[in-house]
Amino acid sequence: MFVAVWTILLLIAGADSVYDRRFALSEGGCPVVNGKQHFKYRRFLGTWYEYKRFPVAFEDGQQCSKHVYEAHGYGVRLTIEGWLRINLFGESSVVSRETVVRNATIPKANRPSELSLSMGLYNLSHADANFFILDTNYTDWAVVFACHSMGGYNIQFAWMLTRPRGVPPTNLPQIEKALTEAGINVLEFDLVNQWNCPTFTN
Repeated sequence: MFVAVWTILLLIAGADSVYDRRFALSEGGCPVVNGKQHFKYRRFLGTWYEYKRFPVAFEDGQQCSKHVYEAHGYGVRLTIEGWLRINLFGESSVVSRETVVRNATIPKANRPSELSLSMGLYNLSHADANFFILDTNYTDWAVVFACHSMGGYNIQFAWMLTRPRGVPPTNLPQIEKALTEAGINVLEFDLVNQWNCPTFTN
């Protein structure tokens, strides 16, 4: 318990001293959510672009971010890539390409939209599902949510994803309404810049 509370205090101190919003931190436990029912796992795989996301340290300052979901053994491999850019004298310059790769398992074969994986610093990995594909129509938009609770607080992660780059979901109001009803604060979402993006190459 002491370690969990101390970790929270360090995270808060780091956020106040370096960045305004590096994560979405709330009091209490995580919202109770469920993954999409009748989920078509194979149809979901492939490339998705971030339209909006909750603040998260490992993507801080990144633009043009994309997620790639691939089948990996009995689970999924998730690759998140983005670019760090700075503006100098009115010109935008790429600083670096950032990549995070995580392997996820599917704890219950009959619920493939609910995964278990680690998000690095926050160590979300455990036997139960903690990374939820809340909803998707597979061809245009998807909503992904994860949460980790410790010491009376919770850290939430959420992404609105689209297949076309930079195009808002046509049902954005309905998505936000459903998230709000599930206890997820949609005001935490930040719009992700997807314009004038460099080409991703291996």
